Amino acid sequence: GAPSFALTSCGTSVSENFNSFAGSAASLPGGWASSSTDYVPGGYYSNTGAYVGSNSTYALGSATDAAYGVKLPSGASPENLSYCVTNNTGSTILSMNVAWNVEQYSIAERPTTVDFFYSIDGGTTYIQTNITGTTLTTAATAGTPANLASVISTPRSIIINGLSVAPGATFCYRFRIANAGSAGSNAHIGVDDLVVTPNCTLPCAISAIAVTNTVCSDNGTPNNLTDDTYTADVTVTYANAPTTGNLVLDRKSTRLNSS
Repeated sequence: GAPSFALTSCGTSVSENFNSFAGSAASLPGGWASSSTDYVPGGYYSNTGAYVGSNSTYALGSATDAAYGVKLPSGASPENLSYCVTNNTGSTILSMNVAWNVEQYSIAERPTTVDFFYSIDGGTTYIQTNITGTTLTTAATAGTPANLASVISTPRSIIINGLSVAPGATFCYRFRIANAGSAGSNAHIGVDDLVVTPNCTLPCAISAIAVTNTVCSDNGTPNNLTDDTYTADVTVTYANAPTTGNLVLDRKSTRLNSS
């Protein structure tokens, strides 16, 4: 099918809600690849129905609101869900905002983890370098496997910094669902509502502020504070300085404007 989403505009968010996924390899959203070889029983899995202990790849939820989900066998290799896309923005992507939800439909005896990785070499190597924010989610566990009364949805929001994805280059996203030690069964857990925003300009930031040559004067009236003055040299060092605007130093109603 058509690609899930394309990167065509800097600063514009694109998304995948996995609602077209029906728990089969053929229903994966366009461009997505899964390492799963087990879609039996597959199909849709809801926490409001009977608990099913069969290990499989599932569409968690319903035909109108689904997540890509897995119930891993104990000791199984991690399951990877990946998507690669070309930078068609016409500019170099310097950072990327990525957000998603991890949804847990059942509780089990061992923790299952869902983690995020990315690739800048077309999917050969997946890394977690220069990420601001938490990528890892670990499923809640209990002694007896059972469906949850309410789905546990854990939102994740990160920024990938230090990128230099040239126009025409390929960028890949990967979710890895894995066993996390201990023993016993795994939960029904998966990912949903991916939102990606490519950034082609870096946000302005202040890296340092230095105050020197400070002078506090009482104007010869040490018992009168109302005529006291304070002067100083304030040096502001920018990281990615803005091209326009003023820096405002504000103390009550007194303002100093500098460019």
